[in-house]
Amino acid sequence: MKQLQKAKLLYQKITPPAGLDQRLRAAMAQGQGAAVHAKKQIRWHRPFIYAATACCLLFVVLLNSSRAFAESMYNIPVVGQVARVFTFRQYEQADESSYVQVQLPALSNTGNGELEQRINQEISAKIDAIVQQEKACAKENRQAYLDTGGDPAQYIPTKITIDYEVKHSQGDILSFVINESVSAANARQEQFFYNIHLPSGREITLQDMLGENYKQIVDSSVRQQMAQREASGEAEYFSPEDPLMKDAAFQGIDSSQPFYIDAGGNVVVVFPKYSIGPGYIGIQEFTITTENNGQAE
Repeated sequence: MKQLQKAKLLYQKITPPAGLDQRLRAAMAQGQGAAVHAKKQIRWHRPFIYAATACCLLFVVLLNSSRAFAESMYNIPVVGQVARVFTFRQYEQADESSYVQVQLPALSNTGNGELEQRINQEISAKIDAIVQQEKACAKENRQAYLDTGGDPAQYIPTKITIDYEVKHSQGDILSFVINESVSAANARQEQFFYNIHLPSGREITLQDMLGENYKQIVDSSVRQQMAQREASGEAEYFSPEDPLMKDAAFQGIDSSQPFYIDAGGNVVVVFPKYSIGPGYIGIQEFTITTENNGQAE
């Protein structure tokens, strides 16, 4: 108690520096003025933020609904490339067994109307079929869970996600991938690749990109990169010398090898999860460039 009284006396004896009161009042006035100025700035910018948001929404609506608008946008650098692939339909569905999120892509302003109609119908039909199939599986899984005594309140619905990513949209080449992800007891992924020569509407092949020796070029490059990743501890692959896994080891590509074309115009070959290595390494991609082509075998 005595210590507290001593501390109080010491505090009362402290003399404030001269002019402190004036400085405090000035600082408070300055702070209030800055706050008022900031509020005015926020009020001043707010209409422009709303206007910019409205313009972005209007652009998306026009791009999705007006072919003439999309064609005019193609004449503008950068914007025209975005207009080639856009989200035609986006929706969510939820019930007791599944939760679905879909972004349905479509082509527009490619200069090839027949191609657009064919690809758009194909994509729409494919995605609709996938969603219906996955929802049916999710429903069966929930019923099996309930039949074995599972608590409905504890059941976690299957999450089904479908979206897309444009990989290359320059000149006459368009490359994009549709991604399907299903999260249930075991998560899995599937991809669908589109590599299109726009003027002709035909699918681009590895031979188109790499020449007649494309298989030797890709095989050599993939093996080289696999060895580098294993040496650095980045990944581990099935070994052809392992009696149990030799059939799953990389044996070389075939004509159906999935790939896309990246922004730099390089071929990127893609191997699904579990196809050449254990599941934990995930999907494996290998970029085939002039630097890592290696020597054809």
